[in-house]
Amino acid sequence: VALTGPKVELRKFARRFSSSVKVNGDIDVRRFVSAGEEFSHAVERFGDFTRRGVVDARKNLKRVEKAAGGRVVSMQALLRDELRRGSRHPKGGPARSTGAEALLWSRLS
Repeated sequence: VALTGPKVELRKFARRFSSSVKVNGDIDVRRFVSAGEEFSHAVERFGDFTRRGVVDARKNLKRVEKAAGGRVVSMQALLRDELRRGSRHPKGGPARSTGAEALLWSRLS
């Protein structure tokens, strides 16, 4: 049975996100952001009702990209860098408006 339509699209995006996983289980931030942008573009085609989610996802991906600053490729390294900078909420979890928080929300989007 040949797959057509949305199923093919979702598999394509699953492969793109999977390609961001490194051998050691870490995530390549650049590939993750690129896959997220591509997926957001596809979701946007479903119509106006997706606008808010797509806008939020893109904002979070931009914050992740900014936090990485082109110098950090590894998701683990990005999170360590955020911790080093004090980007941790006193009660645990990432501080507001940080790359770590944006990363969390981008993975949930």
